[in-house]
Order: sequence, then structure tokens, then C-alpha cells
Amino acid sequence: MNPATTLSRPVECIAAAIYSACLLNLPPISFKVSGGVSNSPQRGKDDFTKERRPTISDITVFAVFPQTLESPALGFEESNVVSITRSYTTIIECNRTQSFAVYFGNEGRLAYLLHSANIKPVFFQDVSDRILAHRKDAIKRYNAVINVSSHESVIQHDDVDK
Repeated sequence: MNPATTLSRPVECIAAAIYSACLLNLPPISFKVSGGVSNSPQRGKDDFTKERRPTISDITVFAVFPQTLESPALGFEESNVVSITRSYTTIIECNRTQSFAVYFGNEGRLAYLLHSANIKPVFFQDVSDRILAHRKDAIKRYNAVINVSSHESVIQHDDVDK
């Protein structure tokens, strides 16, 4: 049985993941802005926090590897079609927020997000073994967060059992 393959353009796969991670999927980076004059006794009183999107200098391509998935849906949804598909898995890490964005396929479509404070160690073992959990399974297995869409709520581990 020859698995279907989508392994033809690795550079485009990585580029799409980087683009999506920086512009859409990774959480914003917060930073403080001083509102006063540096030698003023009021210094610090008018400080405030701003946010910005991560840039290419804030991220690292943590891992890229081919993965065999049991569905042409590339781990995004249930499929009645029995087909084995090989696709790239790309993981982008934001060094400032310690977040990881996981992508399956070559369109830069987010599978799930992980925040380092909540990641279960099995995630790093699965990366080492080059086989990550499908989207739905990652919620429990890694404490992943899934952004269903920009208009829907975020699905987290606690919501799965309801």
C-alpha cells in the first residue's frame, strides 16, 4: 500500500507555518512602555503595557518532519475515508512567550497551540519520536489549546469531557 503524499514542497510548508504563526496564531508579545521622563520623580507612574505580533526574530523553527497520518484530513477532523497520508509537521516556537504552534500539512493551517507552562513532557518525547497526536487527542495528551476559528471560543482540556 503506497501512502498518499504531500511531501513535495518543504520550503513552502515552513514558510506558510512561519507566516501563520507570526501574523495569526502565536499569542501577542506584551511589553512595557514608559510614559514619563526618565529623571522625573513621576517616573513609572505613567508606564503602560502594549502588545505586538511576534516577528521573525522572535521565533524559531523548532521542528519539521514528515509524519504519516491515517486520514486525508491531516489530523484536523474525523474522516470516514481510509487513507494513509504523509505530510509535514511543522512546529514554530515563540522565544518570548514560550509558546509552540503546531501545523500539519503545507498550507500553514494551525493544528494546535501549546504554552510551555502547561505542556506535558510527553509532547517533547513525541517530537523526538516524530509522531504528534492528532488535533483532538492533543488537548488531553499535551494540554494543547485549539483555536476553532477567530469567531469561536478556544477549546481547552477542561472542555473536552463535557
